[in-house]
Amino acid sequence: MDPRYRNDDVHDSVVAAFTDLFSFDNVDFGQRISKAGIFRATVDLEGVAYLEISIFNRDGTGDDPDFTLDYDEIPEVGALLVNATGGITAV
Repeated sequence: MDPRYRNDDVHDSVVAAFTDLFSFDNVDFGQRISKAGIFRATVDLEGVAYLEISIFNRDGTGDDPDFTLDYDEIPEVGALLVNATGGITAV
């Protein structure tokens, strides 16, 4: 993380980007969801210097490079762990 930014602010912006990416208005039934697309949506946020997506899947097992939504499936962000380190911590 860029040391000039507050950890809490970067954390919140990454969580917001994930939430927005998967919001009902931004996805279509049958859409392909890729790890690369998520990377692109978050790596250029202010304060983000490094991004690692360690687990990405739809069913709670494994790590997939991508998956396609069913034609009746609405995605939701499940367990999301964001570690923002290296920046300014709240005092």
